[in-house]
Parts: sequence; C-alpha cells; structure tokens
Amino acid sequence: MQLECYFTWGLEKEAVDLDNLVQRLLDSIRLPTGKVRSFNFFAYVKYLQGCNEDALAYLKQAEDYAKKDHEDEFEKWVLVTYGNYAWLYYHMGDISKAQDFLSQIEDICKNISSASHYSVPLSIVDGEKVWCYLRFARKYYKVAIIYFQKASEQEPDDLE
Repeated sequence: MQLECYFTWGLEKEAVDLDNLVQRLLDSIRLPTGKVRSFNFFAYVKYLQGCNEDALAYLKQAEDYAKKDHEDEFEKWVLVTYGNYAWLYYHMGDISKAQDFLSQIEDICKNISSASHYSVPLSIVDGEKVWCYLRFARKYYKVAIIYFQKASEQEPDDLE
C-alpha cells in the first residue's frame, strides 16, 4: 500500500462507467502529450475489466513513452508504472515478477532524497494522481484539487 499507483489511490469501480472512460482514454492517447499517464490509466482500466494481458501491454507502452519522452527523468516518470506492474503481477499471482518491480522501485527511491522505500514526494506522481482523479469520476474532483495544489507548490513553473 506504500506504492504510488492506481491500485492504491482508492478508486472505486462502481463510481465510473468503464465504457465511457475507455472512450475518453482512447481520445487522450491520440493527443501529443501525456502518453505515460494515459497508458498507465488505460492499463488500470483494463485490469478493472478483467483484461490483465491487455493491461500489461499498456504498461509496457507507458514505460516505453517514459523512456522516449522523459529520458532525462525516466526513473521519476516510471515510478507509477512500476507500481502498477507490481500490483498487476500480484493480482495475477506472479509474486516473483511483482517483487522484481518492487525492487526496481526501491532502487529508484534510494537515489531520491526524502523518499521512503516505495514512494517519493514528486510533482510527477502528484500530477498523475490529479489527472487520474479528474478523469475517473466526478466524486474525486476535490481530491484532485488537493494534489494539483501540492504538485504546483513543488513545481510552480511546470505547465503540465
């Protein structure tokens, strides 16, 4: 539960129309920015729909875009993706692969000041939470505002 990922953010499947959300995510994937977040989110939705192999494929795309679009900050951008991988493999019963991703997260966090074993206070992570809550359902808008304010305080010049 220390991981910062869609599986730990308290999203309730009953709060959303998954078919509508899928359509909105398909639209967002076509945009030139935000690919890592969109593919992470799509992976979680596929998990909710019981399509774990599709979820893994979307996580791979999120990881690939993190490498491509955020090469200089890849480790920060991939934290949520690796958390999603760990939880997805856990739910699939592959504890060994889940542990591999936990180890990678721990290694990344060791290199970032003020990090715990599995999470770190980063505007990138808070920003992903903001977009997740805003896209998921109206009931999460107030929580999204809190994380938006937190992310903007950490990185006031970051337009995204």
